[in-house]
Order: sequence, then structure tokens, then C-alpha cells
Amino acid sequence: MSTAIYPGSFDPITLGHLNIIRRASKIFDKVVVCVMVNSSKTPMFTLDERVELIKRVVKRFPNVEVDTSSILLAEYVKRHKNAVLVKGLRAVSDFESEFQMAIINKKLNPKLETVFLTSSEKYTYISSSVVKEMAKYGADLRELVPAEILKDVIERSESYKRYIIYQEAYVMENSILDMIEMLYTMVSEAWGVPLGNDKCIIERDKFMNILDEIKAQLPVEVAEAKRLVTARDEFIGSAKREAESIRKSAEERARELTDEQEIVKAATLRSNELIANAEGRTRELYRVANGYVDDALRRTEEAITAALSEVRNSRNEFRSAAASSQRSALD
Repeated sequence: MSTAIYPGSFDPITLGHLNIIRRASKIFDKVVVCVMVNSSKTPMFTLDERVELIKRVVKRFPNVEVDTSSILLAEYVKRHKNAVLVKGLRAVSDFESEFQMAIINKKLNPKLETVFLTSSEKYTYISSSVVKEMAKYGADLRELVPAEILKDVIERSESYKRYIIYQEAYVMENSILDMIEMLYTMVSEAWGVPLGNDKCIIERDKFMNILDEIKAQLPVEVAEAKRLVTARDEFIGSAKREAESIRKSAEERARELTDEQEIVKAATLRSNELIANAEGRTRELYRVANGYVDDALRRTEEAITAALSEVRNSRNEFRSAAASSQRSALD
């Protein structure tokens, strides 16, 4: 039984992934979608959540299973007898990195073979990273992820978006927070005023310097916040324009292919019609030719028969005349 291992992080699974899975399921007896642990990425979904989402999407394919692995891929494949790796290729850049990985896996497991499936044209721009970026800015995801998990991705993208914004805001505000913390430290470590429970003595110049730094830093932080917002708006606008351009290009290519198919179909129908007419004309000519030849042979036969009859008559007449001449001579 042939088995294919389709590895990836699938965070989340996209329509591009699903296209590769569907095609692989028609080629191999069994396909194992292996969710790999990637510690270098900040996942939108946990490992268990990704497995559940993938199972929900691939349940339509009876020969597709879902598994996870945190070990080397070359070692994981050894668990499945006579298995091959299946990788999707979206562009030339994908081939370079995947070709390198295939060589490395071959070094680790000499029996391991890698099969590359090129992505369908309309999915060449889709990746999990693109989905997460688009989701973070509230873009339409219906043409990016399977319908079965669309709601999950949208709901998770809100919390994921808040998490990313929090990280950016934390970095932006960190310097101000440090300075405010310095003020708290100064106050807590300051000498108290005798008979003044709520008063303390601090270094005025040092305190004012910190306040001046905070005051000077605030416009920078506000400007940085505005820059981030502008950058986000520009990014989502650019992403939408690029996605729209790719979508229009794919639609145009699909129309061209459809037109080509229609032309081929019309040409085929026309050629079939011409062939049928030619065959009919050939049969008619054959019938007429046969009739003509038959008629010519009949007339030839009749002429030969008449000639033979005339020869026989002449022969009989000659014999009768010869016989009469012989009798006369005897008399």
C-alpha cells in the first residue's frame, strides 16, 4: 500500500493545503497530514487545536489521516513503511528551499523519497502567514481558508490581533515605563519629612530631569504609534491590492483557458462534421463509381455476347454453305 506524508505547521490549514491533500489522496492509498511542532513560530492555534481543525476539514477524504510529530521528519517517516514525502510548491523560491530539505532528508534517511506537487494557480499566493496577517487586519478570508474553519480563524484572529498589538505597544512604551519606575523608586527610597507622614525629600533636579525625559519622549512615542497605525493601514491596503491583483490575474487566466477550451471544442466539432461529410461523400462516390463500373461491365458483356452470337451465326452459315458446295460437287 502506498503512503504519503504531508508535513507542515498548518497554522491554520489553508485552501492551498487542502488542494494538495485532495490531489495526493487520489494518487496514494493513504495520506498522513503530519502537524509538525515549530518552536521558532508564535502559533495562532495550539497543536491540539490545529489537529482538530484539520480533522474537521479532511473528514471528506476516507484515506486521509492526521498526526503530530516533534521529531525529525526523516525519522518520523520511518514509522510508515514505504512512505514518501509530499510537498507543495507555490513558486521557484519554494522549490529552492524544498529541494534543499529533500537532500537533507535523503542524507538522514537514504530510503526516503520526496514528491513535489505544484500548487494550483489560484492558490499560489496563499500561505498560513498570509492568512494570519490578513486576519489581523480584518480582511475577507473566505477565499483563503476552508469554510469549515472560517469562523474559528476569524474568532481567533481577534485575540491574536490583540496579542500582536500588545507586543508592539509593550516595546513602544517600555522606555517610558522604565522612567516612571525610576520615579517610584526615588519616592520609595527618599527620606521622610519629620512629622510629615505623607511627605518625603527627593532630589529636585534629578526628579525634574526624569520628568523632562518623559515629556520629551511622549511625542516620539505618539509619533511612533501613529507611524505604526499608518504602516498597518498601508500594509493592509497593499495586501488587499496585491490579493485583488492576483485574484483578477487568476480569473483572467481561467477565462483564457476557458476560451481556449471552447475554441478547441468548436474546432473538434467542426472537424468531426467535416470528417463525417467527407465520409458521406466518399461513400456516395464509391456507390456511383460501383454503379458506373457495373453498368460498363454489363454493356461490355452484352456487346461481347452479341459479337459471339454473330460469330456463331456466321460460323453456322459458313458450315451450311460449305456442306451445300460439297453436295453439289458430288452430284
